[in-house]
Amino acid sequence: MAKGDNNLIKYIKNFFNEVELYDDYKNGHMYKDLLHASIESFLEFESTYTAYEIYENFFMIYQITDEDKSEEKKTKSTHVSESNALLQLINLMKDYEDNTGDLIEKQRDHFIHSVNVFILGLAIYSSNKQYRDVFQRYIIKSPYEKYYKTKDGKFSNEEFLYRWGIASLFHDIGYPVEIIGKQLSKFVNDGSQSISDKYKINTSVNFKNFNELNYIIRLDPRFPVVYREDYPETNFIDLYKPTDIMAHQIFTDFYVKNGKAINNFDALSGHLKKLIIHLDDFVDYMAQNNFIDHGYFSSIFVLNSYAALMQKCYHDLSPEKYAYFFYPIANSATSILLHNYYRGTMQNKEFKFGQMKPNQNPLAFLLILCDELQEWNRKPIGIKDKAKNHVNDIKCRNRS
Repeated sequence: MAKGDNNLIKYIKNFFNEVELYDDYKNGHMYKDLLHASIESFLEFESTYTAYEIYENFFMIYQITDEDKSEEKKTKSTHVSESNALLQLINLMKDYEDNTGDLIEKQRDHFIHSVNVFILGLAIYSSNKQYRDVFQRYIIKSPYEKYYKTKDGKFSNEEFLYRWGIASLFHDIGYPVEIIGKQLSKFVNDGSQSISDKYKINTSVNFKNFNELNYIIRLDPRFPVVYREDYPETNFIDLYKPTDIMAHQIFTDFYVKNGKAINNFDALSGHLKKLIIHLDDFVDYMAQNNFIDHGYFSSIFVLNSYAALMQKCYHDLSPEKYAYFFYPIANSATSILLHNYYRGTMQNKEFKFGQMKPNQNPLAFLLILCDELQEWNRKPIGIKDKAKNHVNDIKCRNRS
């Protein structure tokens, strides 16, 4: 696509004109220009290579490390030595997707797709003042006070860039679990159908000890302290458990109308308990209903990864540092969960939720919207999807 034909370039330019990055003005980096250039390169030539550069640059800018990246205090090494576990998760998803496409019937690219979702969200944020205002109000009304600010102390659009980057770039990293489920289903059904078409087999992926995954590595007992100060009702839930954290985030977003939940907690506690139980048992729920929600696994991987990194790097510092996890990261991860879970579960007869409103969870709303809109240039990987795509290979003869 020619540069002049891509309107996204204009909106992305506007976004970066209006954002200033903390590490740039505080520590003398040029991260904004680096990320902007990699996005423009991708828009000019969409490929695995240009997509990977965006992942790499974003997770370099927002990597959590105990090394100080500032010019004043940085270590002698010019590179951060801590391996980027977050980028490794992205690569793992891509490897599974690339190597298993011919073994399942329906599958499309998610590696480049996630980058397109990221860019589309930036463009919508840049061009829609109403959404920007909703997002800013959502952040400011939260007890969280450590959100990104500009040099003059005002709310910074970097808070959106950070949360949105995590939500959009990570929203499909759990897709290999769905791939494995589809592979199992295809093999069993192909095998049984070769014997007789009377076989109708339903399969599911079973976890013998799922609680081992649904558990944040406990490196510091002070980890949840700051969150419980703001939300006393969380004293009875496990804040080392990703599904409990997300249940509480959903609870505060969709059930609590005014003030903190503790003010009317007795009346609302049943809803929180229902969410906790449902998310805790969701693996069994998926098996019983013959589906896999990859967003559920993606969100747990995000929370586990960031919580482990933060406890490792901030263990010797004030527990207030953990606010960086319990607000922006938990928000991004819950948005990842909701991009499938809201429509597939919360709008069914068990919860009876209506249409999501942007002010309830602006990040989740935008992720659902962009994930649905981003259909252009999606590479087919599954057998049936590849067959459908062969229409692009047809050469038409000129008729005189």
